[in-house]
Amino acid sequence: MLYSTALPPALIAGTQKALEIVDKEGARLVQKLLDNKRYLWERLDKHGFQVLKGEASICSLLAGSTEKTLRIYQALFDARILTTPFIYPSVAKNKGVIRMIPRIDLAESHLDHLIQILLDTRENLPELFA
Repeated sequence: MLYSTALPPALIAGTQKALEIVDKEGARLVQKLLDNKRYLWERLDKHGFQVLKGEASICSLLAGSTEKTLRIYQALFDARILTTPFIYPSVAKNKGVIRMIPRIDLAESHLDHLIQILLDTRENLPELFA
C-alpha cells in the first residue's frame, strides 16, 4: 500500500521564502558568517586560548578533560552564552572542546563579550586553562 499526502501550504511558502533569501543574499550571509568566525578565532588565539583550526564556521576551544570542559561550558552558560561541549567519547580522552558558532546575527560587540567572559573565567579559574 502506498500512502502519500500533500505538503502543507505553510511549509511550501516557508521553503520558497528561504530559497529566495539564499538566492538574493546567500553570498553576503556566508561572507558574514566567515568574517565572524575569523574575528572570533583571531582574537581568541591572540589572547592565548587554544583554538582548533578548521574550515567550518565553528570555533572550537580546546578545553582538555571532561571536568574542565564542562566547567568552562557552565561558566559560559551562566553568562547566558550558548555553546556546545564535546567530551569523551565524542572526542578523545582529555581532548574536550567547547564549540562556538559565531552566527551571522551577532555583532562584533557580542563576540567581544564572549571573549571577555572567557578572559574573566580564565582569570578567576586559572586551573581550567592550565
